Amino acid sequence: MPETIQVVQSIQIGTEMWVDPSGIIQGIENTNLLREGGVYMLPLVYVSWLGAWVSLGNDEVKFEIDDSGLVWSHSAKDGFRQFDGNAAQTLAEAVRTLTHDEDFAAFNHGFGRYVARGVLAEVTVMSIATTRPTNRSATYQYTLDIVNAVTLLSQPKPGDTISATVHAETRIYYETGGHYLMLLQFSDGTFYPGAVAIINPDGSIVSTTLERYSCMIREFNGYTIQQMFELAMRAQAWYERHVGI
Repeated sequence: MPETIQVVQSIQIGTEMWVDPSGIIQGIENTNLLREGGVYMLPLVYVSWLGAWVSLGNDEVKFEIDDSGLVWSHSAKDGFRQFDGNAAQTLAEAVRTLTHDEDFAAFNHGFGRYVARGVLAEVTVMSIATTRPTNRSATYQYTLDIVNAVTLLSQPKPGDTISATVHAETRIYYETGGHYLMLLQFSDGTFYPGAVAIINPDGSIVSTTLERYSCMIREFNGYTIQQMFELAMRAQAWYERHVGI
């Protein structure tokens, strides 16, 4: 017998959607909502605090199978629309190819998905400057020496010195002279640290608990820098083969 599960969807309010005075959402496009009696192939993840499954890419794709066994993505993205009008087996085989790749496990994790499009770097903090302080928050500007880095981006490279920005509550997260492993994201010409781990003298890491993304790296406490770089390179290799940069 098929297993019955509960799936939760969320609705994004866009420019043509609004909440009326009674609190009712109006103008919703329902194309991303599952319909009663519909048959779907969905990317699902279990969220323990909800006690339910959540459809990933909820507002981007919803593979529906019609009465003829053909797939319709209900998506504006070409990567998903390429399966429109094809047999469900075609989509299943494409998914199987992605998930049976030996590096998929490295990518299919918060850390892997982040580092695939970002940077994992071993850094030394050379200086820290505080700008725009307020009573509750501040912007910190870090000068980082790159000891080693793995990325699909063109920068940074070992030996580079970069600037990174952190918007945070009024305390400095890292120390001048500190040796860290950082997940960095590059956007609009600026590097932003995500999860950060302290590098111990023996080369093992322990995540700090101050970053909102610390959960992406906390489970790797005790790993060595080399093990983390190997994991990052596997995630990036999967991303480069199947998605591109």
